[in-house]
Amino acid sequence: VRLAIIVGPEKIALSLVLVQDSLKVSPFLAIQATIETGPRQMFSRPEGKPLIFADIPIKARVYADEFRLEGFASAFRGILGTSGGTLTGELLVNGTLNQPRFEKSLTAQFQPVVVAPLGLEHDYVTVTIEFEKNTRKWRLTVSDLYDLKRRTNIEPVSRCNVVPPPRGTSPGSPDYPNLSYLTIALNGDIPSFDPATITLNGCIGLRDYEVLSKKDMRARIDGELDLAGTIDAPQL
Repeated sequence: VRLAIIVGPEKIALSLVLVQDSLKVSPFLAIQATIETGPRQMFSRPEGKPLIFADIPIKARVYADEFRLEGFASAFRGILGTSGGTLTGELLVNGTLNQPRFEKSLTAQFQPVVVAPLGLEHDYVTVTIEFEKNTRKWRLTVSDLYDLKRRTNIEPVSRCNVVPPPRGTSPGSPDYPNLSYLTIALNGDIPSFDPATITLNGCIGLRDYEVLSKKDMRARIDGELDLAGTIDAPQL
């Protein structure tokens, strides 16, 4: 773990690097942030011109290369059980706190994913957050969350426009059209960090999906849930 905080007259910079294997270049996670305002601008303001933090220029970068997530899961063992996976990608932030701009994407692949309180366990799931370059549009996708242990008799219609892939040609490959699954596809705009301004659109689809699997209680859901509004006030 390497943490550096640099304070200069005109800017403040922070760098955090987590390396999980000192003998290899990866896996690692790096977080870098710069505030383009230093103590001089903060404390030497002209009279009548207070510092507006929301208008301070910022730059940030999150970069991950096959960063293992087992350590984070172990910190919440009561919720995530034995979940594991990796985080890969790059995320850039520019602009101001009031008007941020995002670029690129981060992808987390969990193998397996466990939700201990609900008794759920899945072989893998992919979660991707991505931003369109030079825009304020974001997109969150949760995919590949198939229940490989459960078959369903419900006709193989799509949920949220997701159609299970056909059965693979290799021996023993999953029969996807007969599997239950969950998919999440959300998108919107992020003009600021204020949840009231972050728009929300998208769909959560479940195909005969088991949401509770305890010894004395089980529950499955089939259908779609459309979302709209904002993060602060979602509409279902």
